Formats: sequence, C-alpha cells, structure tokens
Amino acid sequence: SALTRLLRQGLAVAPNALSIDAFADPHLALTQLQERAVDLVICDYRMPKLDGIALLSQLARSHPDTVRILLTGSPDLQAVLRAVNHAGVARVLLKPWDNAELLAVVRKGLAERCALLEQRRLADIARQATGELSPQDIERRRLEALWPGITQVEWTDDGAVQCSDSGLIPHDVPTHRHEH
Repeated sequence: SALTRLLRQGLAVAPNALSIDAFADPHLALTQLQERAVDLVICDYRMPKLDGIALLSQLARSHPDTVRILLTGSPDLQAVLRAVNHAGVARVLLKPWDNAELLAVVRKGLAERCALLEQRRLADIARQATGELSPQDIERRRLEALWPGITQVEWTDDGAVQCSDSGLIPHDVPTHRHEH
C-alpha cells in the first residue's frame, strides 16, 4: 500500500495514464502479467510461495522489455548477484527504501524502456524500408508487444490450430464496447 501510494503521488502523470496493480500472491501476479504487457515491475525478495528472483526470472523470459526492480531487506550479496544475473534486474534497492531514490529509479527505468522501444521501432522501420522486414513482421512484433505470447501458435495432434479465448486486454490500448 505504501509503495502504491508513493508511486501514485510521486509520478506526475495525467489522470488514468498510470495503472498500478498490486499483488500479495506472486503466482497470481505471474498469471495476471502473462495476459498483458507491463512497463515496470517492483518485487520484494521475500514473498510467500515464491521468492522475488524466481518471479522476476520468469518475467524476464516472458516480458524481456519490462523493467525489473527488486526490493530486499537483506543486503545478501548472493541474492543480489542472482537477481542481476538470472532475472536481469535493473536495480536492487534495500528496504526501507528512500522515496526519492525509488521514484528516481522508476523514472529512469521507464525512460530507458521508452527509449529502447522507440529505438526498436525506428530500426524496424529502417529494416522494412530495406526489405529485411515485411509489414506482417512489423505487425506481429506490435501485437506481441501488446499481448506477450499471442503470436505463439499451438497445434493439435491432427494439425489444427489450437484456439482459446483468454480474455486478453492489450496494454495502453483503449477498449470500445458497443451495446446492441
């Protein structure tokens, strides 16, 4: 609650531009995060059922562009090294955290992620212009950024495409509902 409150108050953004989800159960967090792209995850090292490094390692595989920050109350060097080496954690912050430092780390992480995505977008445009990427490749990458895993196709034993509706909602895309 304190972290959510700090982020809401400390990040000056337009109303409704910031979506913060907080989870007490790391498995529920992973399930929810599999359904959409996220910009940044702040995770505690010690959690019930799953430690923060394991959660962030799984997230690194499914959401490689998501900024990952680990909070820990213990300055355990081995844990810090595992966080960086196995989970690709951008920063490890000791608890109790300093509000100004945490907000600065979040802002920097978000800015770096934004720059990375823009650089990738411009590189894709250049590759499309030279014929290295097709418009379909560009669209596939755009969809994968919105819904991680959506371009992964599962086949049945008889060669049919396996379909399932998971109710995915894209990240940062307005939804329109029409009533009839």
